[in-house]
Amino acid sequence: MIGSDQFESLPMEAKLMVYVLLKNGMWPVNESTYTKGKSLDAPIVIDFVDSYVRAEYLVAGFLLHLRQNKFTTQFLLEKDGRHYDQLVYEVTEEDGTIHEEAFYFDITVGYNALSGG
Repeated sequence: MIGSDQFESLPMEAKLMVYVLLKNGMWPVNESTYTKGKSLDAPIVIDFVDSYVRAEYLVAGFLLHLRQNKFTTQFLLEKDGRHYDQLVYEVTEEDGTIHEEAFYFDITVGYNALSGG
């Protein structure tokens, strides 16, 4: 676990990422960290307003950090009154295979605050 002294000394972007990972049960990093957010039924929840979009990109970047990747597109989705972002990346594996990988984020709190919903 990360101590409060260590957390306070982190740069703001690292705090955002660690906060999201902690809130979603993805920290400390383990096998399940890399399966969270792979479907609309198990999104990574971002439950704050300020910098929530930045947090999405930070978390996706963290989950992809050991693989060559390129952001390709983003979709805003709605399901059962909740709002989600789907970030899609083109990922190149070590063997040269290329495939798309998507991450789903529940952004309802931030989306509603900014849209007046």
